[in-house]
Amino acid sequence: LQCLVNIIMIFGTRAKSSPFHESRNGRGCPIIREETCRIVYNRIPGTGSEILLGLTQKLHPLLNLRPETSPNLAHELLSENEQKVLARRILQAKTPAFIARAGTFIDFDALGERHPIWINVVRNPVDLLISRFYHFRQLWAEGVPRLFDKCVRQALEQGPGSSAAQACLPPTIQMHSFCGQHEDCFISPSMVKDQATKAALTESMRRRAETTVKTKYFIVGLTEHLGHLLRMLQKGIPQYFAGVVDLWKREQHAILKKYPRPTNATLALVEAYYPEEIAFYNTIAALFFTKAQDCGVLKIRKVDGLPAVLSQ
Repeated sequence: LQCLVNIIMIFGTRAKSSPFHESRNGRGCPIIREETCRIVYNRIPGTGSEILLGLTQKLHPLLNLRPETSPNLAHELLSENEQKVLARRILQAKTPAFIARAGTFIDFDALGERHPIWINVVRNPVDLLISRFYHFRQLWAEGVPRLFDKCVRQALEQGPGSSAAQACLPPTIQMHSFCGQHEDCFISPSMVKDQATKAALTESMRRRAETTVKTKYFIVGLTEHLGHLLRMLQKGIPQYFAGVVDLWKREQHAILKKYPRPTNATLALVEAYYPEEIAFYNTIAALFFTKAQDCGVLKIRKVDGLPAVLSQ
């Protein structure tokens, strides 16, 4: 029987005591069997996270939607006590629970607690920046250009900390959501003047974020391959996502907004500005494609050294 889900909006894996029994089919695909479990969707704004949330709500129309907001539970360095408070709120959620929050990763192992099931979605960093810029452009300070190309040029001229940089070249894009509660994860790389120190800091953030994804997350999908992610969730966590693929096909109007595409010169500038963010995304993409192929969701081949979809 398909279980009902309580969704709790909280703003803010391989576990020591795992909350689920992970079994595998013949192709090495992880599947969660336990009915009464807690899923944490540590969502990143701008990745199309509202689409997945909307689909989940439609799959479970009788859910109890109870928004909760609390200070110091988002993208801030939390004390150990604050981490325990957040972990307790998650673990006390009535099961089965689908918990959506926008914040940094909390390592339940380090707190001596049982991990929930973590899922997430990442997006090409440059596309994510463009989407955020145009979505929030009415909120930018006066004097910030309303076109992404002009904003990038102005941000590079004025430097980190300027209004333009806050609008289109922020310190980090996605790595901080996975990096965890370590001091290095909350230092703004763009504000570090020494280039060697900056490079070491961003590399440390990337490695911590990648380790989190590899060891703590059940799945991290790609915005560009949302359909494949939904097939993975339907196969891997059927008690929550049975029927999500058919629902998504019927809801094709729920797609990402289209925004003006920057020039190739601007794209090159942005990519050069975020080498570690690009490397992080490519690593997550490779992990996702490998797992999706293991689950029989798609086949992949190499294109210029990177995995690409061959067929479904």
